[in-house]
Amino acid sequence: AKSLLGTRPNSKALVVSTEIITPALYHGSDRGFLIQNTLFRCGGAAMVLSNSWYDGRRAWYKLLHTVRVQGTNEAAVSCVYETEDAQGHQGVRLSKDIVKVAGKCMEKNFTVLGPSVLPLTEQAKVVVSIAARFVLKKFEGYTKRKVPSIRPYVPDFKRGIDHFCIHAGGRAVIDGIEKNMQLQMYHTEA
Repeated sequence: AKSLLGTRPNSKALVVSTEIITPALYHGSDRGFLIQNTLFRCGGAAMVLSNSWYDGRRAWYKLLHTVRVQGTNEAAVSCVYETEDAQGHQGVRLSKDIVKVAGKCMEKNFTVLGPSVLPLTEQAKVVVSIAARFVLKKFEGYTKRKVPSIRPYVPDFKRGIDHFCIHAGGRAVIDGIEKNMQLQMYHTEA
């Protein structure tokens, strides 16, 4: 949709996303495979995107930035995969690393998205934090003495983002993200 709207002025694009697990429904008894039967269901969402200036007055939301990152290490590649169990039943296996991999990908997403959405004050705090860590590391190398470490500054994304749409992989996932990002209930309500 992004490339279509980028090449055709005054256009609309209908984006439909579905989640259908029926073809991958697991009929065996291995717990690693059964989890996907309970987490994922059938559902969908649709949205009309437009690059017309006139449609901007009627729109509920304005999409400013899109980001996509992927994990490329072995844990990321193997955390969700389709295979057979010991009895020969085909299914999708979720590894225990999926939460850790999702957290790392989310961190990468915010790292890429940060310069586009954060106010300059938050960006400046990040730069100062990185510079201070670099200087202290160099100082420690020259003097051969242990220097107290500075924790990296985690920017307050609430200052640049009004509403967070979090994948509903369970209430525990949403609660964990709310806690780690210090979000209030109104930031994540539907």
